[in-house]
Amino acid sequence: MILIIGLFIFGIAAVLAVLGVGTNGGSAHSIQGDFALFGQHITGLSTGQLFLFGIIVGLVGAVGLNILRAFFVRGLASRDLQKELKRSRAETATLRGDFDRLNKELEAERAQKPFHKDTPATGDAASPVI
Repeated sequence: MILIIGLFIFGIAAVLAVLGVGTNGGSAHSIQGDFALFGQHITGLSTGQLFLFGIIVGLVGAVGLNILRAFFVRGLASRDLQKELKRSRAETATLRGDFDRLNKELEAERAQKPFHKDTPATGDAASPVI
C-alpha cells in the first residue's frame, strides 16, 4: 500500500515537472538579468530550463538522503542483531552448561545403580507368557 502511494505521488510530481518545463520554455520565458551559480554567470536559460535543473538537483539530493537513511537504518538494525546474537550466545552457553551438569549427574546416578533386567514370572497374570 505504501509503495502504491509513493508511486502515485512520484507520478504527480513527474507530471507537474514536465508541465512546468514545457510551459516555461522558449525565448518568451528567458531569465532577465544575471543568474550566477558559484560565481559563474549563466545566460540564455529559460525559466523552464532553470526549473528542470532545480528538479535534477532535488532528485540528486533526495537520492543522497535516501542513501544516508538506509545506511543509518541498516546500522541500527545491525546493532540490534549483534545484541540479540550476544544474548543468544550467552543463553546457549548457559544451556550447554546445564546440559553438561545434568549429563554428569545422570552418569553418576547410573554408575551407582547397575542396570538389572527383571524377568517376569511365568505364572504372573499381569505379564503374558510368550
